[in-house]
Amino acid sequence: MTERSSSSCSDLMKRQTANLARFCANTHFWTMISAIIPTYNEEHTIGSLLENLKELGAEEVIVADGNSADRTVEIASAYAHVIRCKTCRALQMNAGARASSGEVLLFLHADVRLGPGGLAAVRDSLRDPQLVGGNFDICYEGSDWVAAAFTSINRWRRRLGVFYGDSGIFCRRKVFEALGGYAPWPILEDYDFARRLRKVGKLALLDEPIWVSDRRWRTSGLLPTLWSWFWVQGLYLAGVEPERLAGLYHPVRTMNSTSDSPSLSGPGGPMEEDKDQKQLATRATDLRRNSPRY
Repeated sequence: MTERSSSSCSDLMKRQTANLARFCANTHFWTMISAIIPTYNEEHTIGSLLENLKELGAEEVIVADGNSADRTVEIASAYAHVIRCKTCRALQMNAGARASSGEVLLFLHADVRLGPGGLAAVRDSLRDPQLVGGNFDICYEGSDWVAAAFTSINRWRRRLGVFYGDSGIFCRRKVFEALGGYAPWPILEDYDFARRLRKVGKLALLDEPIWVSDRRWRTSGLLPTLWSWFWVQGLYLAGVEPERLAGLYHPVRTMNSTSDSPSLSGPGGPMEEDKDQKQLATRATDLRRNSPRY
């Protein structure tokens, strides 16, 4: 794709999403928010998030479970509509979006909690017809310097337009569909989507907090966590395919002691069958080659 055709494609997408956003803002349907939560062995966290969303008055909650071996589905079924998917976070979120009915899609990790004004802030921000989506202000759990440091780092890189799924990405459904949803990658699918979302319209970087678990560096250690983040991000920007990077990002979920299911090799996890994994890799590579690099 030439630079001129890439620019034309980007301009066309901006005009389309602006028109779609304006249409949605002028109808009463746009205010319905569908919260979509991908899960895999999250019995220790999912209940708290679903209680949080219930207290906030969420209209629709979809839990897209990746074949959990613990009590995740049992717990989630008491609060949300649960669908079963293959163990890949990107595919789970895409499936959750298809199963939802809201005009606004809010993607949440299982180990986060929204502040009391979270959903209201999303609705208020989207009154701007030019706005295509946005995210929340991450606040990591814990009162020590590590939590404070990670919170500050995320605020700094967020101002530069760099954010991930743990910040609670939301967008208009029409924009999500126009972008083709999440790339079917085992890792960095959220970073890729955020970059594409930022290119097609204005984002709301909300001041409303989203509280994120500190389980990753508590479990893996501070330096190993920083090291893995550095290498995964750096190698991706250097052109290494996401499928080859998944092994550098290790799981932190607590597996059920009775489970004999394999652990995930990345935040989205491997596909369950080799055939499916090869198909995913082919689709992801084609998508990346055919899309402009931003």
